[in-house]
Amino acid sequence: SERQVKIWFQNRRAKDRKQMKKREEVTVKEKIDPMPYHPIQSMPVMPMGLGMVEKQELPEPVLQQQDQ
Repeated sequence: SERQVKIWFQNRRAKDRKQMKKREEVTVKEKIDPMPYHPIQSMPVMPMGLGMVEKQELPEPVLQQQDQ
């Protein structure tokens, strides 16, 4: 009926506004802090779920001894 169509469009517009607000919040957050850093290791912490690991394990540096 016509009433149902009006309600459907009203709900669709509300859903679009909600999604747009969420996108704007994410954009603002990225502008404020584009790449959060781990406070101890100063390594970038990648968001999970993007096909990336949270942090990468790096090999220990090899210290070479100098002969005197």
